[in-house]
Amino acid sequence: MKKVLRVLLVYVIFMAMLILFNQVYAAGASIRASSTSIKTGESTTVTASVSDTETYSLRMSASGGSLTGNVNHATAFGYPTSQQVLSGTFSASAPGTYTIYLSGTISGDLVNIIDVSQSVTINVSDNVAPTPNPTPNPQPTNKSSNANITGITLSVGELTPAFDKNIKEYVVHVGKEVTDIDVGVIKEHSKATYRAAGTRNLEIGDNIVTITITAEDGKTTNVYKVNVIRSDVYIMPLASLEVVGFILTPEFNKDVYTYTLDLEEFVKALEIIAVAQDENVSVEIVGATDLKEGENTILIILRAEETLDETIYKIIVTMPAEVIAEKEEEPKEEEKTGGILGFFGNITPDQWVAVGVTILTFGTIVMLIVEGYKERRPRLEEAREEARIEEELNYDTFSDIVEAVETAAEKIETLEEEGETRKEGKHF
Repeated sequence: MKKVLRVLLVYVIFMAMLILFNQVYAAGASIRASSTSIKTGESTTVTASVSDTETYSLRMSASGGSLTGNVNHATAFGYPTSQQVLSGTFSASAPGTYTIYLSGTISGDLVNIIDVSQSVTINVSDNVAPTPNPTPNPQPTNKSSNANITGITLSVGELTPAFDKNIKEYVVHVGKEVTDIDVGVIKEHSKATYRAAGTRNLEIGDNIVTITITAEDGKTTNVYKVNVIRSDVYIMPLASLEVVGFILTPEFNKDVYTYTLDLEEFVKALEIIAVAQDENVSVEIVGATDLKEGENTILIILRAEETLDETIYKIIVTMPAEVIAEKEEEPKEEEKTGGILGFFGNITPDQWVAVGVTILTFGTIVMLIVEGYKERRPRLEEAREEARIEEELNYDTFSDIVEAVETAAEKIETLEEEGETRKEGKHF
């Protein structure tokens, strides 16, 4: 019997632990206003709370008026909690119906993620003090019927085409990262009101946002539509794009992805400066070097570091033909050996040294000859007939000149020896 009781006790404990560890919290989020009916110039407090929530990422936004305070973003991760997470103050200067939105995600068990889309409506009326003593026949007040606007404002993207109050439909492109868009208007009359519907939980593709402007008289309305086209990829625009020394066509706009550049002179490469708006996006430039004649495509690739999504800008470069300069014609061989070099032929540097030494030697010998000639002119006159040096020499080459000089020197030396012998009384 005791054994059976022990088995039952173990089973009960096991089932209790299993239920405890598999408890799932029913996470929830809510938004409320301290007052849903106020007058112009007054304010109301709007709060957002979570219950049994382990993780949450929430924010509040308004369709119009002014919403201030801790409303932009609230995140947490941890144990299940139930508390207030956002708080803001709402006011409006014009009467109308305004909507405060709570959007984001929550989770009660770290596994099941719940999308949050809650809202609270606040009615704003004119803050007109009651007349203590109304007149028996009050005059009707003429209220404005002006429901015109001078512009549409967006929290992200740009209108296409540019705003014109006579154009009722527009388009704006946003990236995959945009799930909500804030749309406002610039009113011609301060007491006109407006409402923008369809600005939350954008889907991939077309999303029609309807903007209704109501005049002060409450009857006259004006309606504009904006087609918010949400891309299925993340859009990572450039902050700036420049080709150094050249001007792109058209002028850079982050929403324009293809440009042209027609060059008048051939260049081998272009210097391109591209800066991404997001610092977590890398920029790669492909095709800016080794450019060729004709059409060249340069790609500026923006790549998200986490998702590897890409955005590509293009520059189509039209390049003229490359002009190759003609090489100067090499001087002919006979031109290389003109002047003195031509006289002596194509002489190498070593030969020039030999020529220099020879000329120096020749000059020295000539000087000796001249000096000896002056001293021994009478005797040389007698020997001239014997030597006949000038008539016998045929100076065809430089070596013949040197040989002739050496021969003349030998003869002079012989004559000098004969002169000395005669002085000493000797005779041959």
